[in-house]
Amino acid sequence: MSVHSGRRSAALEVATFVLMLAAPGRAQQPALPYNYAAKIVCGAQREMQGVVPQAYMTTVNVHNPGDSLAIFFKTLLVTLPPGGQRAMPPLKPTFTDTLRPQMGLATDCTDLRRRYPNAPPFFEGFVILQSRVSLDVVAVYTVPGGIDVVNVPERVRSIR
Repeated sequence: MSVHSGRRSAALEVATFVLMLAAPGRAQQPALPYNYAAKIVCGAQREMQGVVPQAYMTTVNVHNPGDSLAIFFKTLLVTLPPGGQRAMPPLKPTFTDTLRPQMGLATDCTDLRRRYPNAPPFFEGFVILQSRVSLDVVAVYTVPGGIDVVNVPERVRSIR
C-alpha cells in the first residue's frame, strides 16, 4: 500500500465517521464505548483557594496501541468555582483528533488555552476523551520542583 492510499484510507474513515455524527437519529450515532476523564490543573493559582498558590501544568498523553486508526473526541470540563459545589457543563466545542496505529499526541495547558480561549487564567477540571477504540492515556502533573505521572483509567460503557 502506498503512502497516498494510506492517507486516502484514513481520510475516508474520518469523513465517514464525521458523517455518521452529523446524521440525524440515534441509531446512526457511532458507538463511543471507551471513555477517559483526565484531571487537569493549569496556570498559576495566586490565592489559597482549593490548591496551594503556585504554578501548575498538566499534560495528557494519548497513545493508540491498536492496529487501526483511532478517532476520538476531546472536551474540556472546567470545574469552577473551586469549592462552589456548582455543576458545570463541558466547554464547547468538542474537538476531534485522530491517531494512526502506534502513534501518540499530547494535550497540555497551552493547547487547551488555544482551543478554549475563554478558559480562566487558572483552571481545574477534566479533559474528557471518548473513543470507539481503547487508548492508553497518561497524565503528567508538574509544579515547581515536582512531577507526578498517573495512568488515566479507562471506562467502558455499554452501547445500546
